[in-house]
Amino acid sequence: MNVVDEVKKIDIDTATSVTLFFFSILAPGLLIMFLYKRNLFIELETLKLMLISLALGAPGVILPQFMSVVGASVCSRMLNIPQALLGNAKEWFYRHSINNAINLYLLIFVSYALQLKFLTFALMYIVSILFLSIYEIFYLARKAKNPDKFPPMDVE
Repeated sequence: MNVVDEVKKIDIDTATSVTLFFFSILAPGLLIMFLYKRNLFIELETLKLMLISLALGAPGVILPQFMSVVGASVCSRMLNIPQALLGNAKEWFYRHSINNAINLYLLIFVSYALQLKFLTFALMYIVSILFLSIYEIFYLARKAKNPDKFPPMDVE
């Protein structure tokens, strides 16, 4: 087997998920490590560096994803509509990953340009995660009230 044959076997769904995972969670986490703890970034082994970057970048996807699951469950029960009309986990992952990537790259750029301390960066990141989570609840509530206006994405 050669590498080209293996790459040809990968379906578009897997490639999209892996790409979003890398660019929305791992890469921003690596940039944060590089920006604020450059010595640690250079000294750490690859596995440890990946785990730390995962821990830094994942909250921006995990918390809104959790809010989507809970919000969709609550809205579907309160309004007696099928939960499938509010989306599925893959659709939510795509949306939250893209939001997290845009959010984190912007925050990293601002922090770098203004030479902000890590505490300031962390507070901005936490506030943005909270806003994205609150927005997700309102988005799902609007979608539940008028499912025809917000059709689910076809990501199957």
